[in-house]
Amino acid sequence: REYYNLIRKAAASPRTAIVSYTAFEHIYARKHRNVELGREVIRPTGFSFTLSDSKSDGRGSVPAHVKKSETFLIPPYQNDERLVGICEKLKINCYRGRYAGPKDAKGFKGIIHVPYAWSNLALFEMLSQGIPYFIPSLKLLLNENDIFWSPPFDQEELRKSEWYDPDLEHLFIYFDTWEELPSVIAKTDFDKQSKLLIDYSTQHHDEMLNSWRATLFRL
Repeated sequence: REYYNLIRKAAASPRTAIVSYTAFEHIYARKHRNVELGREVIRPTGFSFTLSDSKSDGRGSVPAHVKKSETFLIPPYQNDERLVGICEKLKINCYRGRYAGPKDAKGFKGIIHVPYAWSNLALFEMLSQGIPYFIPSLKLLLNENDIFWSPPFDQEELRKSEWYDPDLEHLFIYFDTWEELPSVIAKTDFDKQSKLLIDYSTQHHDEMLNSWRATLFRL
């Protein structure tokens, strides 16, 4: 209780800015903890630097035999475990394993992923590399029985997640069933989508830095 009161006091101070990483953080505080933090959101820029791109980070890099341009990357997260079997059944060439940062992932034909959180840094890093994302539509996501979602799973607010935000929908390629994924892939203009992501990321990077400047200069 003392902590929550301290945060409420800070939020009311003109010398304090409370900035969320994703819109749901404000919603969580308000809806689940009765703490009003405001509405300010500054997302990650997604642009990586030398340290995070280092191949000596212990995670391992993509094996040399993998032909990235012909292969879809499946991230090494819990929700994505069964995607290898699904892709094999659908005859979609894929690689699931570690990669040494976003630049090591660059060059893959696309990413097939089942979201597990309201937002994550890897999303913005991959967008900055121009790698198209194929993800289940909300309809399919909600029909899955064994999806992990970073708590709390608030179905009413899923449109506030980065993956399903109406303002960001153009960044993703959705599919309503697993069976239709091959046809969705066949219809995708990969060059066009990659350019869209890179153009978006460049503009997004500048906008987020300007947001930080405006926030800090305001204090």
